[in-house]
Amino acid sequence: MKLAGFVKIALLASLAALLMIFLQVPFPPAPVIKYDPSDMATIIGALALGPLEGVALAFVKDLIFLLVKGGEGGGLGALMDFIAGASMALLCGSIYRIRKTRAMAALALVVGILGTTALMIPANYLVLPLFIGPKTALTTFILCSVVPFNLFKGLLNSLLVLFLYKRLSPFLKAVKSEEAPPAISTLQKEKSLLS
Repeated sequence: MKLAGFVKIALLASLAALLMIFLQVPFPPAPVIKYDPSDMATIIGALALGPLEGVALAFVKDLIFLLVKGGEGGGLGALMDFIAGASMALLCGSIYRIRKTRAMAALALVVGILGTTALMIPANYLVLPLFIGPKTALTTFILCSVVPFNLFKGLLNSLLVLFLYKRLSPFLKAVKSEEAPPAISTLQKEKSLLS
C-alpha cells in the first residue's frame, strides 16, 4: 500500500474514532449496548480502498477509542466492536470489489449485515463469559438484545453509507490513485503551457 492509502486509513479511522467517542446512544432494549455511527466510516473505507484496508480501519478506530477512553468496560465494547466492524468491512469490501455498481454495493451491505449479525452470536457466547462470568440469561441477552442491535446498527450504518458514498467517492478515488484533484492538475497544465 502506498503512502496515500495509509493517510486515508488514518483520516477515516480518526473520523470513525471521533464518532465512536462522542456519538454513543444507548440501545433501549439493553442500555449497556450503545450505538454509534463509526462503522459507517469503516464501511466507506472498505468499499473505496478494499476489504483489508477496512479491517485496518476498524482496528485503528478501536485502538484510538481504547487509548482515549482507557478501556471502559474492560475493553469489552472495543473488542466486540472490532469483531463486528472488521467482519462487516471484510464482507462488504470483498463483495463490492467484484463489480463496483450500486446494485453490488446494496448486495454487499445486505450480506454484511446478515453475516456480521450471525458471526456476533458465537462471538458473544465466547467473549462475554470472559468479562462478565457465565450467566444463565446469556442466550436470552444475545437473542433479544445483541441480534436486534446488530441488525439495527448494520441497517442504519448501511443507509448512511448509501447516502454518503457517492458524494465522497471522487475524493476517495483521487486519494487512492494518488491523482491530483482536477483543479490542481489544470493549474499544473496551465503552468507548463506558460513556461
